Amino acid sequence: MRRCALDLCLMPTPRSLRRVSARQRLLLPLAALTLGIRLAIAAEPASLSVLLFDGDTPLPRAEVLIDDTPLGRTDGDGALRLSVPAGNHRLSIRRGDAEVAALDLQLAEHEDAELIATLYPDAAPSLFLDSALKHGGAVAQTPTSAGPPGVLSGRIVSIEDGKPVAGARVFISGTPLDVISDGNGEFSAELVAGSYSLSILAPGFAAQTLDGIVITGEQSTVRDLQLAPAGMELPEYVVLEPFVEGSLAAFVEERRNSGAVTDILGAEQIARAGDSDAAGALKRVTGLTLVDGKFIFVRGLGERYSSVLLNGAQIPSPDPTRRVIPLDLFPTEILQGVVVQKTFSADMPGEFGGGTIQLRTKGFPDEPLFKVALGAGWVDGTTGKQGLREFGSGSDISGFDDGRRALPEVLEDLRQRGIFLRQRTPANPNGLTPSELEAVGEDLASGRYDIKRQSIGPDSNFALAGGNSWQFTDRWKAGFLASFRHSQSWDSSDEIRREFQASSAGLALRNDLDVQRSIREVDASGFLVAGIDYGDNHKLRVTNMIVRQTENEARISTGTQTSQDVERSLIEWIENELKSRQISGEHRFPIVGELPVLEGASFDWLYTFAKAGRFAPFTREYRFDIQDDGRRLFSLNNDSNTTSFADLNDSSHTWDIGAHLPFRFSDAINGELGVQVNRVNRSRDSFVRRFFFVAGGRDARDPDLLALDSLDAILNADSIGPTGFRLTEITQPSDTYFAEQRLDAEGYTLNLSLWQTVNLNLGIRNERNLQNVTTFSVLRPNDPPVVALLDTTDHLPSLAATWLISDKQQLRLAYSETLSRPDFRELSTSTFIDPLLDIVTFGNPDLKPTAITHYDARWEYYFSPTESVSLALFRKDFTQPIEKQLVPGGGSLLLTLENAESATNQGVEVDGYTQLGFVNGWAQGSKALQWLGVDTIDWDQWNIAANYAYIESDIVLDPLKSNFNTNLNRALEGQSSYIVNLQLGYQSGDGQREANLLFNTSGKRIVQVGVDGLPDVFEQPFGQLDFTFKQRLGDDWSVRLKLRNLLDPKVEFTQGSETTRAFRKGREIALSFEWSPF
Repeated sequence: MRRCALDLCLMPTPRSLRRVSARQRLLLPLAALTLGIRLAIAAEPASLSVLLFDGDTPLPRAEVLIDDTPLGRTDGDGALRLSVPAGNHRLSIRRGDAEVAALDLQLAEHEDAELIATLYPDAAPSLFLDSALKHGGAVAQTPTSAGPPGVLSGRIVSIEDGKPVAGARVFISGTPLDVISDGNGEFSAELVAGSYSLSILAPGFAAQTLDGIVITGEQSTVRDLQLAPAGMELPEYVVLEPFVEGSLAAFVEERRNSGAVTDILGAEQIARAGDSDAAGALKRVTGLTLVDGKFIFVRGLGERYSSVLLNGAQIPSPDPTRRVIPLDLFPTEILQGVVVQKTFSADMPGEFGGGTIQLRTKGFPDEPLFKVALGAGWVDGTTGKQGLREFGSGSDISGFDDGRRALPEVLEDLRQRGIFLRQRTPANPNGLTPSELEAVGEDLASGRYDIKRQSIGPDSNFALAGGNSWQFTDRWKAGFLASFRHSQSWDSSDEIRREFQASSAGLALRNDLDVQRSIREVDASGFLVAGIDYGDNHKLRVTNMIVRQTENEARISTGTQTSQDVERSLIEWIENELKSRQISGEHRFPIVGELPVLEGASFDWLYTFAKAGRFAPFTREYRFDIQDDGRRLFSLNNDSNTTSFADLNDSSHTWDIGAHLPFRFSDAINGELGVQVNRVNRSRDSFVRRFFFVAGGRDARDPDLLALDSLDAILNADSIGPTGFRLTEITQPSDTYFAEQRLDAEGYTLNLSLWQTVNLNLGIRNERNLQNVTTFSVLRPNDPPVVALLDTTDHLPSLAATWLISDKQQLRLAYSETLSRPDFRELSTSTFIDPLLDIVTFGNPDLKPTAITHYDARWEYYFSPTESVSLALFRKDFTQPIEKQLVPGGGSLLLTLENAESATNQGVEVDGYTQLGFVNGWAQGSKALQWLGVDTIDWDQWNIAANYAYIESDIVLDPLKSNFNTNLNRALEGQSSYIVNLQLGYQSGDGQREANLLFNTSGKRIVQVGVDGLPDVFEQPFGQLDFTFKQRLGDDWSVRLKLRNLLDPKVEFTQGSETTRAFRKGREIALSFEWSPF
């Protein structure tokens, strides 16, 4: 900004000179001479730097007045530099309309002074005046001579991860210098010999002041600095830490300094959007699509091309129907942030497709923390309405079954002994007698098959968090953080489900069902982290986490199925659980003494034990047929009833060790060498046992019995027996499998900074993978098992270059080669039901890994530490991509997987975030905007974020393997052609209230490929509009209102011109209160 003294600013500009009279033109030289004499004899002004903090967070937009005259406002760093006439003055600082600090100043000519003011909510402000002369505040030592100058230089990094802090401002006492660190965190200044004090400010970090920095003439003094995250209160839910490790500015800075193309969500952004789990938060990231409320598609690629890391470690998924973990398992309360890395680097796992999602959990707080939150919600069409419920157990509210759904003891004993349920015969002496079979059948039925209608209550949630830390000595510090969360939600919906077949007249209706379903979801999580620090260089952490999600569904489908009017019922209880224990250490070893090249070293390690489980006891499916005369009879077909019990356990041990060696040849050439070694040992065992009540005698065919309304009445002690219904086992030969994997990897990286203009990131990753899946038959134990084996060695290069065009913009280019391996589930012939398509699915033991080549470019421009815009281009080439394939079987379609020949995926992404303060300037200069009242709004309190992705893809199928498919060339399954996110936010200047309006939509995508002449099935676009509002109530309380799915659009799946599935999600209202006494 151009500044000038008042008298100079009154001088006419050259343009205005043309408008003055001749007399006025004659007076101008005299006025200029008079002004020159006045300036010559006037006192020289002093320079004053004001640094303002709210706690330890920089306070922007605060007004600074000298002698009641406003001279400016602090910038985003809470800083303002002024030129003040020498003499006595009164300085005051105003926040909004209130004066928050004041100080009498006495400034001398040529004086350089720095005022650091810190505001506290319950105490008087702290004022510290650092000056070259003794006036008013503390006095810093000043240069002692005017001899040859020396040079002060250094590098500023984050104390948390050692990454450079760009854009940090270094204020040097007694000088007018305002030095800013570059993209590598480096700064340099030439100073007169003497002793100085430094003040360092950086967005998202606590300010730091260092005294006694001695500068010697003609010598270089190096002082490297580590900044800790700034402290503030995060605006959402149960905030687990009082420092801003998840602030917007901190994560924008990380995105800017990263060697890879990344998109990052900090806790602050997640909080503003009001999302309760990681999946909901990630749908707002550029190029990401949320599917089924659980799984994230990155850049249009299916969830099989996305990987999830927890604090840098790979974790197993508890859902056997998917290859990645459902992200709705992770509540946002435990997350520091989420990083989506879209380009591969050698320190990441080689299984990399669309991107890697890195979940980062919280650490312990610096100050005492205790928070409690309680909330309730209402769902349109569900809350207060009649829904479908099963007769469950008394502990269902906890998400744990109390044993009511457990496998009967006799059947559990048979399962553990690996014995198939059969009747005792001379050829099978270990079987059960008819009376034992009857007793087991009666035990299994026992009045647990009926679905009741009952009023559905409101959603509810409860969260609790607490933690603290203690400083034992100057170096030793320990702390902990614990949290617990429980929530219950309901969702009732009425759906249309149709299935078509090809005919000469086009699509002919084969199945037409109206589906009523009610889903009860109980989520619970526990989190505990404890640690100890030794100074800034050594950290030890132990993190324990358990996340659980239990889903209880009751469903009734009525309509026509293969020309028969039917009523089908489903009752399902599924417990998904993930337990994780992580022990980690970070160690930094600064170089003692002077070494010409090396700058120190760092070493970090992480051990992770994770166990995932999916327990699905007592799944019940049964069918009634509607006769021509309208009677409803229990069906005697082969699919009339099924009762199944399933259990899956997946455990992994992961070791990660990394070492980093920074080096510096000169100010122009420096960098870092890195080595990372990883090992993953993983195992899984899975079983399903299926049972069927077969009509074995004449009593089971009694029309009066079959016409009873209740299946519990039909399956009773009198009807189960040798002359009625008889329990038999129908477990499939492929329903049991176990699997193992051992993956060893080393990654080597070289990061180079050249002339502070170009950053290069080179890497190579070597991975050796041994993976086997064994599927065997309980029915025929002597049959040879089906074994799938992968034994591969891969070398995966990566190259990234960043051109630092200026201090505000940069251009990234990246190339890499990665792969995608088939998962355990995909290699086993064991069957399961795809939850989205409701189709029987089985794996393929002959699958091969997919090879992927990536090309990326992204331009980024940073308007401020929190405001930016970016434009990205990408392309991915696939060799042998794995795709779902429909095949005919048993009168219906089955789903499996095959390697296609090749595929491509490419697109463009645009992303931007800005504060709307610039509208203030527009409004002041526009009468039209003033007439509209735009000038009455403080636009500094408003912000807007938007991102858009356009994606296209093409896959070429192998005609020998996929000749049943209608299209051998099509888009990738699950890929949307566009993704749009918009967010308008408001936050009051005093931080007491905030509001956000959010919109999300994506283009149509293939959810089921067409076969036998049928078109592909597409999920059509729909938009979701959400609104959140938060108001603080005093110092300790806050209330939040969330309005979800305000538009309530229809979710529709189409095949050609026909609709195959349609429903509405319903609008949601949630209200929560939070209490935090600290």
